[in-house]
Amino acid sequence: MQGLVVLAVAFLVRFPGNDDRVPAPVASRVAQSAYDSTPLEMLRSPQFYLLYVMFVMIATGLLFMTAQVAPLSKDYGIAKAPLHVIGFVVMALPFAPIVDNVLNGGSRVIFGGLSDRIGREVTMALAFALEAFGLIGLLFVAHNPWGFVVCAGATFIASGEICSLFPATCTDLYGRKFATVNCGLLYTAKGTAALIVPIASQIRDTTGTWSSVVTVLVAFNIVTALLAVFVLKPMRERRLAAEGQRPAPAGAAAAAAVR
Repeated sequence: MQGLVVLAVAFLVRFPGNDDRVPAPVASRVAQSAYDSTPLEMLRSPQFYLLYVMFVMIATGLLFMTAQVAPLSKDYGIAKAPLHVIGFVVMALPFAPIVDNVLNGGSRVIFGGLSDRIGREVTMALAFALEAFGLIGLLFVAHNPWGFVVCAGATFIASGEICSLFPATCTDLYGRKFATVNCGLLYTAKGTAALIVPIASQIRDTTGTWSSVVTVLVAFNIVTALLAVFVLKPMRERRLAAEGQRPAPAGAAAAAAVR
């Protein structure tokens, strides 16, 4: 079905022609680089590796919940527990992934829009703190069907935003011209996180409980929230301030003229 949608939309897509007019850029409340860093220039900057480590830690929690929501619900004994939803009775396990996927998708719009108003790093800190609370809740209320659905949903709405905040932050730092390659390199962090997730199952088999795994994920979120505000934000501000002292490229000058 997705393939058919892509095929149908492909016939409507075209390259912009000479007659297509580009409107003047809308002023953003988020500081953005006027210099377009190449992928090699990005790979030589410390901010990229900080973003990469933060992405890995948050993506690990997202992928863990995606992979283990069914085993978690079964271990906590609520997989087949009935839930009354708007006059219907559904089981907790089929219902939880539906809620999680809706929140996961919606979080990208919600937190993306919020970050345009209050800043990327502050939004990251809020989201990661929310995910930490959701994970902590799993340790205490996961035996309750509704508690499990709510806490699992909180982790998805707070971690799904990595797909909007991290690419946006990458483009803020390194410009638009090479954004596709730059963001693609950063997105490999999700693949790195996928290599870590299977370790969770091994820890569960060794300890007989999910508590130690969830505790590590809570720590990941708290550490990443602190890194966003107290490390990434100052580093980004210093980088953009330093760029203000270098000659802007021709494209940036033209863009400034349009503004």
